[in-house]
Amino acid sequence: MSKTAPIKITMFQDSSGRDCSTHCGAGGAPDQLAAFFQEQLQEAYGDRVALECLDLSQPATSEREGKLVSQIQARGLMLPAIAINGVLRLSGNVDYRTLAEAIEAQQELERGR
Repeated sequence: MSKTAPIKITMFQDSSGRDCSTHCGAGGAPDQLAAFFQEQLQEAYGDRVALECLDLSQPATSEREGKLVSQIQARGLMLPAIAINGVLRLSGNVDYRTLAEAIEAQQELERGR
């Protein structure tokens, strides 16, 4: 029995706050939103989903995820912006329910392959 790769969730935030119309998370604390999502995702999906949080104020983020960072900037997306398996799917005031629905849609796509 083969194990499939986890769905990769990449959440882009900006700890400097300069690009965050919604303060990049609950109560203006990016780390709190990321921790909340991590806890909920772990509980619901276990190792089938991997969450990575990247800070747009860090140069390493642009070096590593340049294509997605360019898309976020070119489209003027509100943060946090969330990519699923390398495709931008959500932005702005994202709640867990919306993220879970996007993950479910991704799982359906992958089952159809």
